[in-house]
Amino acid sequence: MPARGVHRIMKSVISPRHRREPLFLRCGNVQVVFRWHGDRWKHEIMLMHSVDESLSSIFFRSVEGPHSMRGDAHWPCSPSLVELDTLRQPESNVILAVGMAGRSHFSLSISALPNDLSGSLLFEHACRWKGSLGWIGSTYESIVPGNGSFIGDCLRIIPHESIVSESCSLIADGLELLQIVPQMSSHHIDLLKRPERLIEKTSSGHECKDSGTIRWAYTVRCDKI
Repeated sequence: MPARGVHRIMKSVISPRHRREPLFLRCGNVQVVFRWHGDRWKHEIMLMHSVDESLSSIFFRSVEGPHSMRGDAHWPCSPSLVELDTLRQPESNVILAVGMAGRSHFSLSISALPNDLSGSLLFEHACRWKGSLGWIGSTYESIVPGNGSFIGDCLRIIPHESIVSESCSLIADGLELLQIVPQMSSHHIDLLKRPERLIEKTSSGHECKDSGTIRWAYTVRCDKI
C-alpha cells in the first residue's frame, strides 16, 4: 500500500491506539515490533527463530529524535510516528502510522511480502513538507555484534524502487548506524558534508520548491534461516 494513502485511511478506517501496547507484524522469520517511547513509536526489526522464539534476535532498532548533524527536532533521524494501528486484510495485515515534526507530516505503511518463503517486510514512507527542506530519511542502530553496517548475519535492508517512491541509498555512519536516504529530485542532502554545504538546487540549477512530498521505501529480508 503506498504510504501516500495512509493519512486518509487512518482518519476514515482506523481508530488511534489509546493504549500504548506493543504492535507486531511478522512475515516468515522477519518481525517488526513497535513500542511506545516517550512521545512517539519506535520499532525494532527481529529475526525470529523458526523453532524456539526465545532464541530470536533484534537486528535493527530505529533511532529517534533530532538528527545528530543538525540537532533540529523539526528534522528527526527517523519519521516521528504518533498514531499507529493495524489494517486487517484477508491476505496479510498492514501496519499504518502517521506523525509530524515541525511543519512536516510523516506516514508509513508496512506490509508483508508472502512470496518470499523466508520472509520480507516492505516499509513505505512519505513526508509532506513545507518551508526549507532539511534531513529526511530513516536511521537504524545495528544491534547484532559483527553484522556490519549494511548486512546482518541473516537480515538485510534493501532499497525498494517503485512508481511512487524515490530511489534511495544506504549510508553507513560508523559500524553501528545505517541510514536510508531518498535521492530527492528537488533537494539532495549529502550526509558526508557539513550542513552548510547542502545542495539547495536541482540538477537543472533551479531553486528548490518550498513544499512537496517525498516518498522512499525499503524491504527487510531474511537471507538465510
